[in-house]
Amino acid sequence: MKELVEEPNPDNIPKWSSASDIWSVGVTLFRLLTRQLPDTISKMPRLNNRVTAIKDRLAEKDGRISELLSKLIAECLDPDPDKRPTSLDLLSVSLKAQASSDEAIQRSTSFWRTMANHPDRGVGGLVAKTTQNFISGYLGYLNLLHATFSSAEVCLLMSLQALGHSPSMLTSAGRLMKSQAGEDQAATVLHAAASATSKDKFLKKLSWDISKWPHNPSLCHLSLRENENGLLPSTLAAWERDWEVLKQLLDIEYSTQPSGQAANTYHSQAKSKKRRVTAAHRENNQELP
Repeated sequence: MKELVEEPNPDNIPKWSSASDIWSVGVTLFRLLTRQLPDTISKMPRLNNRVTAIKDRLAEKDGRISELLSKLIAECLDPDPDKRPTSLDLLSVSLKAQASSDEAIQRSTSFWRTMANHPDRGVGGLVAKTTQNFISGYLGYLNLLHATFSSAEVCLLMSLQALGHSPSMLTSAGRLMKSQAGEDQAATVLHAAASATSKDKFLKKLSWDISKWPHNPSLCHLSLRENENGLLPSTLAAWERDWEVLKQLLDIEYSTQPSGQAANTYHSQAKSKKRRVTAAHRENNQELP
Protein backbone atom coordinates (compact mmCIF):
# COMPACT_ATOMS: atom_id res chain seq x y z
CA MET A 1 0.00 0.00 0.00
CA LYS A 2 1.28 3.39 -0.94
CA GLU A 3 0.06 5.00 2.26
CA LEU A 4 1.92 2.57 4.55
CA VAL A 5 5.62 2.97 5.22
CA GLU A 6 7.42 -0.34 5.64
CA GLU A 7 10.64 1.02 7.19
CA PRO A 8 10.18 1.89 10.90
CA ASN A 9 11.05 5.54 11.20
CA PRO A 10 9.70 8.09 13.70
CA ASP A 11 9.60 10.67 10.90
CA ASN A 12 7.54 8.38 8.66
CA ILE A 13 4.21 7.69 10.29
CA PRO A 14 1.82 5.44 8.31
CA LYS A 15 -0.88 7.54 6.69
CA TRP A 16 -4.30 6.02 7.15
CA SER A 17 -7.35 7.31 5.32
CA SER A 18 -10.71 6.18 4.00
CA ALA A 19 -8.77 4.84 1.00
CA SER A 20 -7.08 2.39 3.39
CA ASP A 21 -10.50 1.02 4.33
CA ILE A 22 -11.37 0.63 0.65
CA TRP A 23 -8.14 -1.34 0.13
CA SER A 24 -9.19 -3.57 3.05
CA VAL A 25 -12.54 -4.19 1.35
CA GLY A 26 -10.68 -5.34 -1.76
CA VAL A 27 -8.43 -7.65 0.26
CA THR A 28 -11.41 -9.11 2.13
CA LEU A 29 -13.37 -9.81 -1.05
CA PHE A 30 -10.33 -11.33 -2.73
CA ARG A 31 -9.64 -13.54 0.31
CA LEU A 32 -13.26 -14.72 0.47
CA LEU A 33 -13.21 -15.70 -3.20
CA THR A 34 -9.74 -17.25 -3.45
CA ARG A 35 -8.65 -18.00 0.14
CA GLN A 36 -5.44 -16.18 -0.76
CA LEU A 37 -3.99 -12.72 -0.23
CA PRO A 38 -3.57 -10.38 -3.21
CA ASP A 39 0.16 -10.10 -2.61
CA THR A 40 1.42 -9.28 -6.11
CA ILE A 41 -1.90 -8.11 -7.52
CA SER A 42 -2.13 -5.09 -5.22
CA LYS A 43 1.24 -3.89 -6.56
CA MET A 44 0.20 -3.86 -10.23
CA PRO A 45 -0.24 -0.26 -11.42
CA ARG A 46 -2.53 -1.02 -14.39
CA LEU A 47 -6.21 -1.78 -13.75
CA ASN A 48 -6.52 -4.23 -16.66
CA ASN A 49 -3.59 -6.27 -15.35
CA ARG A 50 -5.16 -6.51 -11.91
CA VAL A 51 -8.52 -7.60 -13.37
CA THR A 52 -6.82 -10.29 -15.45
CA ALA A 53 -4.80 -11.51 -12.47
CA ILE A 54 -7.93 -11.75 -10.31
CA LYS A 55 -9.70 -13.83 -12.96
CA ASP A 56 -6.65 -16.09 -13.30
CA ARG A 57 -6.58 -16.71 -9.54
CA LEU A 58 -10.27 -17.57 -9.59
CA ALA A 59 -9.79 -19.89 -12.57
CA GLU A 60 -7.26 -21.83 -10.49
CA LYS A 61 -10.07 -22.38 -7.96
CA ASP A 62 -12.64 -23.17 -10.68
CA GLY A 63 -14.49 -20.03 -9.70
CA ARG A 64 -16.13 -17.27 -11.73
CA ILE A 65 -17.41 -13.81 -10.84
CA SER A 66 -19.04 -11.01 -12.83
CA GLU A 67 -17.03 -8.48 -14.80
CA LEU A 68 -18.35 -5.82 -12.44
CA LEU A 69 -17.10 -7.53 -9.28
CA SER A 70 -13.70 -8.20 -10.88
CA LYS A 71 -13.42 -4.51 -11.72
CA LEU A 72 -14.48 -3.37 -8.25
CA ILE A 73 -11.97 -5.61 -6.48
CA ALA A 74 -9.22 -4.52 -8.84
CA GLU A 75 -10.06 -0.85 -8.24
CA CYS A 76 -10.07 -1.32 -4.46
CA LEU A 77 -6.59 -2.85 -4.69
CA ASP A 78 -5.13 0.04 -6.70
CA PRO A 79 -1.66 0.84 -5.26
CA ASP A 80 -2.51 4.54 -5.64
CA PRO A 81 -5.01 5.49 -2.89
CA ASP A 82 -6.31 8.44 -4.93
CA LYS A 83 -7.50 6.12 -7.70
CA ARG A 84 -9.54 3.81 -5.48
CA PRO A 85 -13.34 4.08 -5.43
CA THR A 86 -15.03 5.84 -2.54
CA SER A 87 -17.49 4.29 -0.13
CA LEU A 88 -20.27 6.13 -2.00
CA ASP A 89 -19.11 4.56 -5.27
CA LEU A 90 -19.30 1.08 -3.74
CA LEU A 91 -22.70 1.78 -2.18
CA SER A 92 -24.21 3.12 -5.41
CA VAL A 93 -23.11 0.01 -7.29
CA SER A 94 -24.08 -2.51 -4.60
CA LEU A 95 -27.61 -1.11 -4.47
CA LYS A 96 -28.04 -1.68 -8.22
CA ALA A 97 -26.20 -5.01 -8.38
CA GLN A 98 -28.81 -6.60 -6.12
CA ALA A 99 -31.84 -8.33 -7.55
CA SER A 100 -34.02 -5.72 -9.23
CA SER A 101 -36.97 -6.09 -6.90
CA ASP A 102 -39.25 -3.17 -6.10
CA GLU A 103 -37.57 -2.85 -2.71
CA ALA A 104 -34.08 -2.75 -4.25
CA ILE A 105 -35.16 -0.10 -6.78
CA GLN A 106 -36.68 1.97 -3.97
CA ARG A 107 -33.43 1.83 -1.99
CA SER A 108 -31.38 2.91 -5.00
CA THR A 109 -33.84 5.70 -5.82
CA SER A 110 -33.63 6.88 -2.21
CA PHE A 111 -29.82 6.95 -2.45
CA TRP A 112 -29.83 9.18 -5.56
CA ARG A 113 -32.57 11.38 -4.12
CA THR A 114 -30.37 11.94 -1.06
CA MET A 115 -27.46 12.81 -3.34
CA ALA A 116 -29.69 15.26 -5.22
CA ASN A 117 -30.50 17.00 -1.93
CA HIS A 118 -26.82 17.32 -1.00
CA PRO A 119 -25.54 20.92 -1.08
CA ASP A 120 -22.28 19.93 -2.81
CA ARG A 121 -23.77 18.84 -6.14
CA GLY A 122 -22.04 21.35 -8.44
CA VAL A 123 -19.14 20.83 -10.84
CA GLY A 124 -16.24 18.96 -9.25
CA GLY A 125 -18.14 18.31 -6.04
CA LEU A 126 -18.76 15.06 -4.17
CA VAL A 127 -22.10 14.38 -5.84
CA ALA A 128 -20.82 15.16 -9.34
CA LYS A 129 -17.86 12.82 -8.91
CA THR A 130 -20.01 10.00 -7.54
CA THR A 131 -22.54 10.40 -10.35
CA GLN A 132 -19.87 10.50 -13.04
CA ASN A 133 -18.07 7.46 -11.61
CA PHE A 134 -21.33 5.53 -11.53
CA ILE A 135 -22.39 6.40 -15.07
CA SER A 136 -19.03 6.24 -16.85
CA GLY A 137 -17.40 3.53 -14.74
CA TYR A 138 -20.14 1.09 -13.75
CA LEU A 139 -23.35 1.62 -15.71
CA GLY A 140 -22.20 -0.45 -18.70
CA TYR A 141 -21.33 -3.37 -16.40
CA LEU A 142 -24.71 -3.08 -14.63
CA ASN A 143 -26.42 -3.37 -18.02
CA LEU A 144 -24.74 -6.77 -18.39
CA LEU A 145 -26.31 -7.79 -15.08
CA HIS A 146 -29.74 -6.62 -16.34
CA ALA A 147 -30.05 -4.02 -13.60
CA THR A 148 -33.28 -2.05 -13.97
CA PHE A 149 -33.90 1.66 -13.43
CA SER A 150 -37.14 3.38 -12.55
CA SER A 151 -38.17 6.57 -14.32
CA ALA A 152 -37.45 8.46 -11.09
CA GLU A 153 -33.89 7.10 -11.00
CA VAL A 154 -33.39 8.11 -14.62
CA CYS A 155 -34.49 11.68 -13.87
CA LEU A 156 -32.31 11.88 -10.76
CA LEU A 157 -29.20 10.62 -12.54
CA MET A 158 -29.72 12.78 -15.62
CA SER A 159 -30.27 15.83 -13.40
CA LEU A 160 -27.13 15.21 -11.36
CA GLN A 161 -25.09 14.62 -14.49
CA ALA A 162 -26.35 17.86 -16.01
CA LEU A 163 -25.49 19.78 -12.83
CA GLY A 164 -21.99 18.30 -13.04
CA HIS A 165 -21.72 19.61 -16.63
CA SER A 166 -21.05 16.18 -18.10
CA PRO A 167 -20.54 16.19 -21.90
CA SER A 168 -21.90 12.66 -22.40
CA MET A 169 -25.62 13.17 -21.77
CA LEU A 170 -26.79 11.23 -24.84
CA THR A 171 -24.57 8.24 -24.07
CA SER A 172 -25.85 8.15 -20.49
CA ALA A 173 -29.44 8.41 -21.73
CA GLY A 174 -28.98 5.36 -23.93
CA ARG A 175 -27.43 3.26 -21.17
CA LEU A 176 -30.07 4.20 -18.60
CA MET A 177 -32.90 3.28 -20.96
CA LYS A 178 -31.53 -0.16 -21.86
CA SER A 179 -33.39 -1.66 -18.94
CA GLN A 180 -36.38 -0.03 -17.31
CA ALA A 181 -38.49 -1.37 -14.52
CA GLY A 182 -42.01 -2.75 -14.78
CA GLU A 183 -44.77 -0.22 -15.27
CA ASP A 184 -42.18 2.56 -15.67
CA GLN A 185 -40.96 1.07 -18.94
CA ALA A 186 -40.28 3.93 -21.36
CA ALA A 187 -38.68 4.42 -24.76
CA THR A 188 -36.49 7.45 -24.01
CA VAL A 189 -35.33 9.55 -21.09
CA LEU A 190 -37.91 12.15 -22.11
CA HIS A 191 -40.66 9.58 -21.70
CA ALA A 192 -39.22 8.91 -18.24
CA ALA A 193 -39.29 12.64 -17.52
CA ALA A 194 -42.90 12.91 -18.69
CA SER A 195 -43.92 10.07 -16.41
CA ALA A 196 -41.85 10.66 -13.27
CA THR A 197 -41.87 14.45 -13.04
CA SER A 198 -45.64 14.57 -13.49
CA LYS A 199 -46.00 12.59 -10.26
CA ASP A 200 -43.23 14.13 -8.13
CA LYS A 201 -42.88 17.86 -7.36
CA PHE A 202 -39.25 17.50 -6.28
CA LEU A 203 -38.29 15.72 -9.50
CA LYS A 204 -40.22 18.28 -11.54
CA LYS A 205 -38.33 21.19 -10.01
CA LEU A 206 -34.97 19.40 -10.17
CA SER A 207 -35.40 18.31 -13.79
CA TRP A 208 -37.16 21.26 -15.41
CA ASP A 209 -36.16 24.29 -13.29
CA ILE A 210 -32.76 23.52 -11.73
CA SER A 211 -30.80 21.15 -13.99
CA LYS A 212 -32.97 21.64 -17.12
CA TRP A 213 -31.50 18.43 -18.52
CA PRO A 214 -34.44 17.63 -20.86
CA HIS A 215 -33.56 20.79 -22.82
CA ASN A 216 -30.02 19.57 -23.49
CA PRO A 217 -29.48 19.97 -27.28
CA SER A 218 -28.15 16.43 -27.64
CA LEU A 219 -31.44 15.02 -26.31
CA CYS A 220 -33.97 17.16 -28.20
CA HIS A 221 -34.41 14.68 -31.06
CA LEU A 222 -35.72 12.13 -28.55
CA SER A 223 -38.86 14.25 -28.20
CA LEU A 224 -39.97 12.92 -31.63
CA ARG A 225 -39.50 9.27 -30.71
CA GLU A 226 -42.55 7.15 -29.82
CA ASN A 227 -42.72 4.46 -27.17
CA GLU A 228 -44.07 0.96 -27.77
CA ASN A 229 -47.63 2.30 -27.43
CA GLY A 230 -47.06 4.91 -30.13
CA LEU A 231 -46.92 7.82 -27.67
CA LEU A 232 -44.52 10.74 -27.84
CA PRO A 233 -43.18 12.13 -24.53
CA SER A 234 -45.51 15.13 -24.82
CA THR A 235 -48.51 12.86 -25.39
CA LEU A 236 -47.56 10.90 -22.29
CA ALA A 237 -47.46 14.14 -20.28
CA ALA A 238 -50.94 15.00 -21.60
CA TRP A 239 -52.07 11.53 -20.58
CA GLU A 240 -50.75 12.29 -17.06
CA ARG A 241 -52.68 15.60 -17.23
CA ASP A 242 -49.63 17.64 -16.29
CA TRP A 243 -49.89 20.72 -18.46
CA GLU A 244 -46.66 22.30 -17.19
CA VAL A 245 -44.58 19.30 -18.27
CA LEU A 246 -46.60 19.06 -21.47
CA LYS A 247 -45.74 22.65 -22.41
CA GLN A 248 -42.03 22.03 -21.73
CA LEU A 249 -42.02 18.95 -23.94
CA LEU A 250 -43.93 20.70 -26.72
CA ASP A 251 -41.36 23.49 -26.64
CA ILE A 252 -38.61 20.89 -27.07
CA GLU A 253 -40.48 19.30 -29.98
CA TYR A 254 -40.93 22.62 -31.74
CA SER A 255 -37.24 23.43 -31.27
CA THR A 256 -36.33 20.24 -33.11
CA GLN A 257 -36.54 21.30 -36.73
CA PRO A 258 -36.73 18.51 -39.34
CA SER A 259 -35.98 19.36 -42.96
CA GLY A 260 -37.54 18.57 -46.35
CA GLN A 261 -40.50 16.24 -46.53
CA ALA A 262 -40.01 15.24 -42.89
CA ALA A 263 -40.64 18.88 -41.93
CA ASN A 264 -44.05 18.89 -43.65
CA THR A 265 -45.03 15.66 -41.93
CA TYR A 266 -43.80 16.91 -38.58
CA HIS A 267 -45.59 20.26 -38.71
CA SER A 268 -48.80 18.52 -39.80
CA GLN A 269 -48.53 16.19 -36.81
CA ALA A 270 -47.72 19.13 -34.53
CA LYS A 271 -50.86 21.01 -35.58
CA SER A 272 -52.96 17.89 -35.08
CA LYS A 273 -51.45 17.36 -31.65
CA LYS A 274 -52.09 20.97 -30.66
CA ARG A 275 -55.75 20.55 -31.57
CA ARG A 276 -55.96 17.39 -29.46
CA VAL A 277 -54.25 19.07 -26.51
CA THR A 278 -56.55 22.09 -26.79
CA ALA A 279 -59.57 19.78 -26.75
CA ALA A 280 -58.20 17.99 -23.70
CA HIS A 281 -57.81 21.29 -21.84
CA ARG A 282 -61.32 22.37 -22.72
CA GLU A 283 -62.66 19.05 -21.54
CA ASN A 284 -61.00 19.61 -18.19
CA ASN A 285 -62.05 23.28 -18.03
CA GLN A 286 -58.43 24.43 -17.81
CA GLU A 287 -56.68 27.19 -19.66
CA LEU A 288 -53.84 26.37 -22.01
CA PRO A 289 -50.39 26.92 -20.47
